Amino acid sequence: MNAKSILQLFIVLIASYVISKLFVRSDTLMFFKLFIAVVAILIFFKVALSSPLEKLLVLIVLSIPFPVFPNIGGKDMDSTTTMLIFVVFFAYASNMIFERKPILPERPFFLPVMLIVIAYMLSFTNLPAAALSNGIRNMMVLLSCVLFFYMVINTCKDEKTLMKMLDLITIICFLEVLVVLVQIFFTEHSSVLHIFASKAVNLAEKYEGRAHIRVSGTFGFDYEMAAEFFAINGLIQYFRIQLLKHSLKRVLYILCFVLTLFALISTGTRGGVVSMFAGIFIVMFIAHKHVNAGKNLVIFAFLGVFFFALLLLLKDYLPLFGVLYDRFAGTKIEGGVPDTRSRVWSQIIPGIMNKPFIGHGPYSIGKLRIFMDPHSMYLYYLFNVGIVGFIAAMSFFIQLIVSGYKALKESKSPIVSHALIMLFGATVVFLIDEIKIPWQRYSNFQQFIWFIFALLVSAVQLVKKQQKTDL
Repeated sequence: MNAKSILQLFIVLIASYVISKLFVRSDTLMFFKLFIAVVAILIFFKVALSSPLEKLLVLIVLSIPFPVFPNIGGKDMDSTTTMLIFVVFFAYASNMIFERKPILPERPFFLPVMLIVIAYMLSFTNLPAAALSNGIRNMMVLLSCVLFFYMVINTCKDEKTLMKMLDLITIICFLEVLVVLVQIFFTEHSSVLHIFASKAVNLAEKYEGRAHIRVSGTFGFDYEMAAEFFAINGLIQYFRIQLLKHSLKRVLYILCFVLTLFALISTGTRGGVVSMFAGIFIVMFIAHKHVNAGKNLVIFAFLGVFFFALLLLLKDYLPLFGVLYDRFAGTKIEGGVPDTRSRVWSQIIPGIMNKPFIGHGPYSIGKLRIFMDPHSMYLYYLFNVGIVGFIAAMSFFIQLIVSGYKALKESKSPIVSHALIMLFGATVVFLIDEIKIPWQRYSNFQQFIWFIFALLVSAVQLVKKQQKTDL
């Protein structure tokens, strides 16, 4: 170790000491934990400086389903994925500054994205003191998503990179399916997965004595979030299989699609199933120029009948099928919506009206438990960031859908068109399913969805580039 390395280590030691004094209890063990963490981050930062951004983004995507939540001195640091995004961005930004290049030269959707960030910041005005640290953490998650969003857009500038990133989605889906299989077939040992939870989760104890298990993956160990994840992937794989020619890759996608449907069933969640089928049906007609609508209608009808016939035939033999069947059969409608939602939605409205303009602050529901979780992204925006944040978010989603629809109609590249079909469809599934569940619950699910958004915008940008080339 030379003098320069010793000096760097000494600076890290001093920085660790200062940070520990500011943010953690005066505890020697905690101090050394923080010291090791800072050293690890600096080592990774040094590696990231000399690594292509594309490879670093692949690492981030692969880490999304498997967040580790370090807690130092009682402080919630959020997940390793969130920290990884910030470190990668600072390394990327440092390289751009050193090379005297713009950090993020392409910034589509900048106005609505910044309005969402500003709405979050304004909402802190009404955030109770008890929820301040939680609000700051979730603000940092939003910022990590925005940085991730723009890094992906500035990386996916050609068809090859776009399709490689799309295949990554299926890879992490397959990894999440493996987690589900562990939860189903090795329930008594599945608590080893609690390292990917924001708090300790004893899955064996959670499922003890239950005749029916609703598996939950690693997205907050929440079966509704897992169902939405598998529903989005189900649509992507459904169209990817049709667009691939006969090859080993197509066979692997078919296998993954079957496993994804099994994982979706195992969550026992009605909404995810309905959202996936609704998304496929909508995209099937919007993209009729790129896919055979007649053929798809037959496949869609067969898949739907086969899916629900399996539930009916196997409900008495396979508990996982029985849970989902009972959920559908037991559905009660109140006021035009399922009773499980009408009750909580009616209770959250008075809370929204208390502070309608800028909301109660990020995630104050989950922290204070004054109001019930509204089980809706749209109501969550109204409660947390008010009308201002809701309008900002809706303008972003509308612009995303409209630009994706236009690009799909105008695209002349089969590869980009196929990517748009899958990514536009994934966004449609998301917006439908979020009627009954908020994606803001878990940081890694937010990062996954922003990755979908980034790829959709990248595909739109490629269509615009093609149009300029043709002029």
